[in-house]
Amino acid sequence: AFVSLPLQSKMGKGALLTPSVPLSMLIVASLSLLLAHPTSAAITPFAGGKLFADGKACTLCENAVNKAMEVMEANKTANIAEDVLIATCLIAGNMIHPGLDYAVCDGMVREFGSEVLFVLSKRLLNATETCSYFAMCPHVNVTHGHALYEEWADRIDAEMDKMDPIHPRVGKCPASAASSFVHISDAHVDPLYKEGADADCGEPLCCRKGTGEGANKAGPWGHYSCDATIEMASAVMDAASTHAPDFVLYTGDSPPHDDWQVGEGMTFEEAEIDQLNGSSRIAELFENSFYSRGIPVFPSVGNHEEFPVDQFPGPPDNTPLMSTLVKLWSDFLPPSTLATISKGGYYTTTVEETVQYMQAKMGEKAWAQAKKRQGKVTSPVSSLRVIAVNTMYCDALNFYLIKGVPDPAGQLAWLEQTLAEAEKNNEDVIIFGHIPPGNGGCLPTYARVLNALYQRYAHSIVAQVYGHTHKDEIELMWSRYTSDGKVPPSAHPQGSVFIGASITTYTDINPSYRLVHYCTQPVVEGEGEDIRMIDYEQHAVNLTEANLHPDTSPAFSRLYSFRDAYSLPSLAPTSIAQLTAKIREDETTARAYLYHYRAGSAPVDSCDEDCRLKYACEANSTLITSYSECEGKPSKVKSIRQYIKDFVDRLC
Repeated sequence: AFVSLPLQSKMGKGALLTPSVPLSMLIVASLSLLLAHPTSAAITPFAGGKLFADGKACTLCENAVNKAMEVMEANKTANIAEDVLIATCLIAGNMIHPGLDYAVCDGMVREFGSEVLFVLSKRLLNATETCSYFAMCPHVNVTHGHALYEEWADRIDAEMDKMDPIHPRVGKCPASAASSFVHISDAHVDPLYKEGADADCGEPLCCRKGTGEGANKAGPWGHYSCDATIEMASAVMDAASTHAPDFVLYTGDSPPHDDWQVGEGMTFEEAEIDQLNGSSRIAELFENSFYSRGIPVFPSVGNHEEFPVDQFPGPPDNTPLMSTLVKLWSDFLPPSTLATISKGGYYTTTVEETVQYMQAKMGEKAWAQAKKRQGKVTSPVSSLRVIAVNTMYCDALNFYLIKGVPDPAGQLAWLEQTLAEAEKNNEDVIIFGHIPPGNGGCLPTYARVLNALYQRYAHSIVAQVYGHTHKDEIELMWSRYTSDGKVPPSAHPQGSVFIGASITTYTDINPSYRLVHYCTQPVVEGEGEDIRMIDYEQHAVNLTEANLHPDTSPAFSRLYSFRDAYSLPSLAPTSIAQLTAKIREDETTARAYLYHYRAGSAPVDSCDEDCRLKYACEANSTLITSYSECEGKPSKVKSIRQYIKDFVDRLC
C-alpha cells in the first residue's frame, strides 16, 4: 500500500513512493503527529491506542526509527521523508476514519514534521527510547531532566521538614480594601470565521471562509463547534471592563485551532509571523478595552502562540516569538519585566509598579482621561505581586523537551528566587500561566518542582490562575506529595488553583470571563481562614440567544457566584477541599459544577458515581499522578501517549 499510494506533495500530484523508501521512514513520527493534536476531531482516536492493539508496535516502531535515522544520516531528501509521513498519516488515519482529508495530513506533516525529523536526525533518543516515548514499546526512562527535577523537589521537601508551620496572612478585609480583578483566557479568535459557513465541514475547524455552506450554519456571533469571532472577543472584553477592575490576567492562547492550515502556501518564517498575528489581534483588543481605561493587563504565553503549535524551544532558538512578545507586551508592562520575557517568556512585577509605569507613560492629562473612561477616579492601590510562568517548559507535547535540558531558560531557578524575595518583603503573590500543573498536558517531573515551590511559599501565594482547558475548573494543592506524586495521609489542603473558562466556544461552551473579588490590604489577625481571595463571579453570554439578535451586542450576565453556588465560606484551600468532597458525594453539587464547567452552555441532567469520581479527582490535586491514584487507575506518568490520552479526555 505504501508503494502504490498516490501523493499530492512536493514530488508532484500523483507521484508514487518507490520500494526504496519503505514505511519504515518514520511511521512513529507520523503517528506522533496524530497523537499530539487532540484539537482535530479526525485525529483524536489515535490517543485511545486503537491502531496497535495487537502488540506488534514495538518491533515495527524500532525498525522504522532505525531506518529513518539511517536515511537522514545519509542526507536523503527531506521531501521524501515528508511524503512518507503524509502517506503513513493517510493510511493509518483511514483505518479509523475513512475519508480522512488529504489536506489534514499534509498540513500536520508540513507544520510538525520538521520537529520530529529534528529529534530523530540529531539522535536525541535512540530507537528504543523514541518508541517508548510514543508508547509503542515498554517504558524506559526518557528523563526531561528527570533526575535534576527529582533532586530539586526533594531538596525543597527537606527544607520544609525543618521549618516551623507558616500560616497565611489572614484576618478581616476592611470595606475600603475590597476590590476586584478580571481573568480572561483562551481567546482563539479565528480571523477567517464566516457567518453562514458550514459548521460540519469535516475538517478539524469549520465555520470558515472556503468551507462552503451546509445545514448547520455559523451564526453571526459564533458557533459552539468553532472558534471565536473577533466581534465576540471584543464584546467579552468590553463587558469585563465595565466592572472597572484593578487589573486583568490573560492566561494565553490567542490564535485559532487551525493547526493543520497555519502557514499554508507560506515559508516557515512567514508562517511564524502569521501565527504571531493572532497574538497581535488580541493585544489590540486588550489595549482598547482595558489599557485605554487605565487598567493594567498582565498576559502570559499559551501553547498556541508558537509556530508550530506547542513547539517551544529554549533560548536562543525562541527569539522570534520572544521578540514579538516584548514588542506587544511592552505597552502593558514596565521595563523591569522585559529581560526575562525576552529570555524565556516569564516575568514578575507588582500592580503598583505597573500602574505607576502606565501613568508616567500616558502623562497626567491622558491618565486622567483614562481613569474617567474607567469610571473609577480613585481605587485601592494593590500591593499584589504577579508572577507569570511560561508553562510551555512543562508542555508534554513540546518535542524540544526531548532534549532533556534541565530547567529550560532558567525559569525554575528564577521562580524560586522570586518567591524567596516576595517572602522576605512580606508580599502577597498571584501565580498565573496557561497549562495548570495538575493537567495531563504538564509533564509531572516539571510539575512536581512547581508544586514543591508553591507548597514551600504557600503562605505568600494568594492563588494560582490558569486556562488551557477552556473549562471552568478548580484544583486543590496539598501540602505535600510523595516522590512518586501521591498524596500522603499526613497532607492537608494548602493551595487553591482556579482555571478559567474561555472566550472561544470551541467546543460547546459559552463565551465568558471571571470577576474575582480580593482583599488588597487584609488586616492580619493570627491564624484562621485565608480571606485574601473573597469570592469570584463567572459572567457569560448565552451564544444561542446572542445569535438570535445579530445587530445587538451580546448581553453578559452573572452565571454564578462561587461561594453562593456551593455554600462555601471562602475560596481558601479548606473550602476547595469541602467542594471536592461534595462533588464526589452529592449529585446535585456535581451537576451544578458540570453546568458551570461549560459556562452554562447546556443543562446537566445526571452525573452518576463514575462521573462524580472523575470530576472530584480532577479537582482534588495539582499533580496528574495523584489524579490517577484517586480514580484508581494506573499512573499516567509512564509515557507521553498517556499524557496525551488524559489531555484529550479532559479537553473533549
